[in-house]
Amino acid sequence: MREQQKFEDATEWYKKELAIRLKLGDESNIADAYYWVGVVAEKQQKFEDATEWYKKELAIRLKLDDELDVAYAYCRLGGIAEKQQKHKVAEEWYNKALKISGQIENQTLSDEIKQSIARLKKGYR
Repeated sequence: MREQQKFEDATEWYKKELAIRLKLGDESNIADAYYWVGVVAEKQQKFEDATEWYKKELAIRLKLDDELDVAYAYCRLGGIAEKQQKHKVAEEWYNKALKISGQIENQTLSDEIKQSIARLKKGYR
């Protein structure tokens, strides 16, 4: 119960931060705020909520054309889908991330994504 209250408190504070960021119009920081609200939702296993917050973050990251952050956003969405046992959806998100990580030549991220895809394929054989 106490842990749940901490999550609710965190969500409240991140949403306050989001409101401030929205007023200021700083899109990068707005995306960060969406990310953090999504993280808290994910920790609470509110996967549908987390997906929505991460998709809002992704929309901004795409607009800002920050390929690394876009790749990580795709990975987060893949992770959420994986936790929901939506293996095909997770694989689609991971493949989008893998494509970008290859384009930007981030081998570490590519390796992590390949591990996630391999784990997925073991899970739905």
